[in-house]
Amino acid sequence: MKSPLIKTLVLGMSAGMRTMVPLSIMSTNFHKNKQINLKNSKFNFIQTGVVSTLLDMAALGELAGDKNPNIPDRTEAMGVIGRALSGAFVGATIYKASFRNPVNGAVIGAISAVASTFIFFHLRKSLAKKTHNDKILGMAEDALAFTAGKVLK
Repeated sequence: MKSPLIKTLVLGMSAGMRTMVPLSIMSTNFHKNKQINLKNSKFNFIQTGVVSTLLDMAALGELAGDKNPNIPDRTEAMGVIGRALSGAFVGATIYKASFRNPVNGAVIGAISAVASTFIFFHLRKSLAKKTHNDKILGMAEDALAFTAGKVLK
């Protein structure tokens, strides 16, 4: 079983690439595998089928939107804030589910998300200049963001 720290770092990294993907992954996983420590907490809603479905739809919408050249860069203020909040929520929830302090998870998740926001943004831009194929790189980044979900298994 992977530690809450590893899960939070990896899903935080995913949040840096795609804001909604780690939320969708976590919610789907927790809906299928209820976390006892979330049951009587403020985090319980993340385990419901309705929330899981809504987050799945939001993640799919984000994947489509990422390919639109008119979407602002993720490194603009609102993009960074959204990714930090996503990483923080994922981290807090994972830590709470693991009987740990959710504040610690939130801090770790947010830091991981912000760091990966800039790392993957610059990596993709650099590779796109060399390959002239940003859409393919975007799809590869999508796949990497979703692959992060394997950390919950």
